[in-house]
Amino acid sequence: MNIQELSSNDFYSVSQSRRIITHEHPRRFAVIDPGGNCGVYGLSWRSNKIEPVIKVAAERFLWVGVDQGLAAVDLKTGEVRLSLSLNSNLLQLLVEDDLVVALNETEAIFFNANLSIRFIKGLPDVPDSLSLNNHQATIRLIDGQHIVFNVDSGSSLSRAA
Repeated sequence: MNIQELSSNDFYSVSQSRRIITHEHPRRFAVIDPGGNCGVYGLSWRSNKIEPVIKVAAERFLWVGVDQGLAAVDLKTGEVRLSLSLNSNLLQLLVEDDLVVALNETEAIFFNANLSIRFIKGLPDVPDSLSLNNHQATIRLIDGQHIVFNVDSGSSLSRAA
């Protein structure tokens, strides 16, 4: 997996259909080359301080997130299978078995292996971290609270300070 920063001119020379995450007022530009026969995919984002998050799920999907953008590319076909604008900035992208979780400042979005949304959980405060263990997701908030969800059903298991 190779990511390479570009100039804005080089970014705009990438075919528009291969620009998987774009921002209206970008400051940074890059291409990702997942290898194989997929070709390259372009990204643009606004922050000078953050880097794109790149994960591979089930050896089939390349997940990419930066700023308020999230995308998934099928590594077998090269097809962009998901492109989603988030409500707030992406903080963490976690991949485990048949589950992908995108944690942003206001919610956690749980995806199935086939890229469908399993469920979305709104958060009462800004999250600090997300962890998965034994079919449970634990989200620690910046105020010290912990929220625990069952990752299969989405039901809340507990909320503690």
